[in-house]
Order: sequence, then structure tokens, then C-alpha cells
Amino acid sequence: MAVVDVAFVGFGWFAELLATRVFDDVPELRVVAVVERSEQRRRRAEELGLVAAESMDDLPADCKAVIILTPHDTHRELVVAAAARGLHVFCEKAFAVTSADCLVMIKACRDADVVLSVGHMQKLFPTHARAVELAASGKYGPVHAMQVSGLHWCPVMPGWWRTTESCGGLLYWTGIHDLDTLRAITRSEVASVYAVAGPKTEDYTDYEDSIAVTMRYESGAIATMLVAEHDPLRTFEESFQISVLLEKGSIQVDPATGEVRHAARSGLERRSEPVTESFGSFEGLEEHAYREEFQAFAGAVLDGRRDYTTAEDGLRCVETLEAIYRSLETGRVEAVTEHPIGSD
Repeated sequence: MAVVDVAFVGFGWFAELLATRVFDDVPELRVVAVVERSEQRRRRAEELGLVAAESMDDLPADCKAVIILTPHDTHRELVVAAAARGLHVFCEKAFAVTSADCLVMIKACRDADVVLSVGHMQKLFPTHARAVELAASGKYGPVHAMQVSGLHWCPVMPGWWRTTESCGGLLYWTGIHDLDTLRAITRSEVASVYAVAGPKTEDYTDYEDSIAVTMRYESGAIATMLVAEHDPLRTFEESFQISVLLEKGSIQVDPATGEVRHAARSGLERRSEPVTESFGSFEGLEEHAYREEFQAFAGAVLDGRRDYTTAEDGLRCVETLEAIYRSLETGRVEAVTEHPIGSD
């Protein structure tokens, strides 16, 4: 089997999770090195048998790709630098804090003829993929409305996660996957948004503690999201249920139970009893999604494909986030500005 040697750029807890829990099941990728400024984290990488470098210039010659796992506001510099070295790039979400940075990264990778993938993996959960499939099948007609329930317990991690400058805001790290999944379910772009923030009660971040968003899609569908990360009743795994109302039925996704429920209607009558499909534990769903996205990245590298679909997904999410945060500032409905891929 052909294998792509890769390096992690940034070796925090998430990189270690991938190295120890995910990549054994992705034989197409072999992690050989890390790029990390922290001496402590470099030592940890070496304990795991990886080459530890302080810059991409020091990577082993056989390293063909990098996985960027650093603060959101550093992605542009690192992706452009990797592309200049001819390295294929997988960039974790959020793609960037601004759409301008997204466009620069896409252009740099296109010009260098390297793969660029962005890590929006939630829609690859078997539960969420099933919802996308059901919506696309036409069985229940077009999507009319969607709802995300995102109250959960996940206090913001220390450091860069707590600043708007580096992170972007609450939705840039929690809720962003759901924006991407809703887009996949409705197969339409967000046209406009309206957002409000709840009272600011916690002082360890400089951005909102809770946020409610209403979105209208170009298809005419609407969606709402309510997200906060200090609800002591529900873990992250128990939250972010998605409800989808279609013309002739509905779909519900519950990641906590690993279930998808759906039912049809005809006028004011149910046409059938709800169907429940089970897909396993949250951990199993998550690991499946990680495998899927990294295998797709390896396949693009090995096959010579230059598919920028996931980079476009990342860009569209950031464009929507920019409109959401403009709405927070202005108190008005804000249009989403969509940039053609390849534009400057």
C-alpha cells in the first residue's frame, strides 16, 4: 500500500489524540514528525517515536504533507509556508478567522499544485451523513427549517481559545461544525443572518458566553442555532442535536444516542410511524469521521487529485461567521458575502 508521510504542525492535546487514537486506523498516512515550538511538547512527541522539529525547514525529506493544528489566526502563515515548500496541507477548522485569509490559502495551494483539505468532519459522522442522504433523496421533499440545540458543558480551554483575536469567537470553535452540516443538509448557501448574544457573565473570555442565530438560506429554508458552553446539565457529546423539518416529513439527529429518527406526513396526517436508525456510540461516530476525512486527504495526495471541496466548505463557514459577528455588532440582519473560489 502506498503511504503518505506527514507531520503535525502543532502538537497539543488534539494532535496527540489523533496520533494515539485515530491514525492506527488510517494506514494511508504515517505520522513521522511534528513541528512544535514548545520544548515540553517536542519531548512528548519524541516519547511517541516522532521526529521533533522547531520549523518546517527541519522536517525529514520524506515528509510530503502537513496537518495544521494551531490557533486559527496562525493558519494563513503556516499554510502558505507549507505550500511554498511543496507540502500538501490538511488544515483543522476553523479554516481562519477571516475569509480573506481563507482565499489567500486556497490561492497559495492552487498555485503550488498541492492538496488543501479543511477538517470539517461532523457531516461524516454516520448519523449526520444519513441525515444528509435522507434530505438529498427527496423522500421527504425540500428542507424548510432546521434547528440546532447547542447548550453544553465545555468551558473554554486556556490560552488562545479565549481571545477573539486568535480564536474568532464562540462559534469559531463550538457550533462551527453544525453550520457546515446544515449547509450539507439543505444543499444551499446562507443568504442572511441575524444574531444576538446573551448576558456576559464569565470573564475568562473576551467574547460572548451564549449566542442565538437565525439564518435564511438561498433556497428559502430557515435555521436557528442556540449555543453556550457552560450548561452543567449536558456534556458536549449530549448536545448539538439537529432537527430538520421538510415539506413532507422530518429528520432528527442525536449524536449522544447515535440515532437518526425520521417520519413522513401527508397534510395533517402522519403517513407512517417514525423510523429509528442506530449507528453506535458517539466515540465510534467520531472516530469513523476522523478516519473518513484523513483517508480522503491521503487519497487526494496519492491519486494526484486537487479537489478543493473541503476548503470551499471551510470558506463558506467563515463567510457565514463573519456575517454573524457583523450582526452582533450592528443589531441588524446581515447578508453573507460569498467569494468565488480563486478570487483575490
